[in-house]
Amino acid sequence: MNVFERSWSVAKASLEVVRKDPELLAFPALSGIMSIGYALIMLVPTVFAHWLDGADRTFGTLQVLASLATYFGFAFFATFANVCVIHTTRTRLQGGDATFGDSVSFAMSRLPQIAGWALISASVGLLLRLLESSGRRAGGGGRILVHLVHGLLGAAWAVVTLFVVPAMVYEGVGPFAALGRSTEILKRTWGESLVRHYGMGLLTFLAVLPGALLCFAGVASAEISGVLAIALLVVGGVWIGLAIFLSGLLNSVYNTALYHYATQGRRAPQGFPRDLLDGAFRGG
Repeated sequence: MNVFERSWSVAKASLEVVRKDPELLAFPALSGIMSIGYALIMLVPTVFAHWLDGADRTFGTLQVLASLATYFGFAFFATFANVCVIHTTRTRLQGGDATFGDSVSFAMSRLPQIAGWALISASVGLLLRLLESSGRRAGGGGRILVHLVHGLLGAAWAVVTLFVVPAMVYEGVGPFAALGRSTEILKRTWGESLVRHYGMGLLTFLAVLPGALLCFAGVASAEISGVLAIALLVVGGVWIGLAIFLSGLLNSVYNTALYHYATQGRRAPQGFPRDLLDGAFRGG
């Protein structure tokens, strides 16, 4: 089974879980709405901090603190929603059926872990942002080097943290212990994890492509008809947003299935063929 075939099988199995538990769609949507509201709330202090520190595009102390608070809020809402998704998925994989309220209540019981992980994520995100900012100020080869390091660090962090939230849900551990568990599971499932991680990226690209083409057509038709251009841009933008939204949800569902398989005696959970999961592990 090649990369695309395996990723397509993963997507279909994950989509079946979403079909059985459609409330899964509500958690990322709720997180997005709350994040938008939080962004609007944080807009005033962020602009205020920028005004106090000057408008030279450098990061002053107040800007760093305002940015950290902003990053923390976004990470908190995203992690809270992900905990709800993983709890719902875990319950389904075990043959149960968690309601929306059940999953929210479970996430509330994990608030200390969620807040701790959100703070770590926000700190790493801010450090990467500062690194990117220093790259823009560097010249020539220095700028290229900084951007290369920034990209590599961002990609490595995304991979290493794949199983952090599942570890928090399944084992109730804190963020640092969850990071250790994520690294351990990644070492055991490195082939499947990376293939699925980037294979799903290919599927996401293909799903986003029609929306991107609609947006391109909208820009190209601007001189012909403003109404048509706006309509194409709106439809294309919605298409892209939905494709990214669904891809992220399917990733979370499959992460849960893989973590479940890795930690529950390699018993294939309901809805996921054993051969789809068994190929993830080295050394039998």
